[in-house]
Amino acid sequence: MSSQAKLISKKIDEVNQIRKHVEEEGKANNARNKHDDSDSGGSPDPTGKRSGSSRKKKRRVKKNIPARNAAGMCLKCYRTESSEWRRGPRGMRTYCNACGLQWAKNTHAAAAAALLERDE
Repeated sequence: MSSQAKLISKKIDEVNQIRKHVEEEGKANNARNKHDDSDSGGSPDPTGKRSGSSRKKKRRVKKNIPARNAAGMCLKCYRTESSEWRRGPRGMRTYCNACGLQWAKNTHAAAAAALLERDE
């Protein structure tokens, strides 16, 4: 075997050892995390109550919302670039920032006025 082939073989062995070590560490971390999850309520005190409230926070799931509407522009002013796309009467991300804020303000004002009229 040539010296170059021996060097390549040695490097492959080193990589395999590192990979094996990383996999073992990952398995150990997973086992440790599972153990921590089962004891997440805190340790019981002599009265039988659990001390501490270390509940896991629920993560919000993001909906699959397209970056913009199909046309790629504001449906009111036809702007194609905006710092933020806002909800409009046709759904999520159909208005540019300015038009979306204006629409929301008018919508909320109309709803408040309708509530006042209904109460009287």
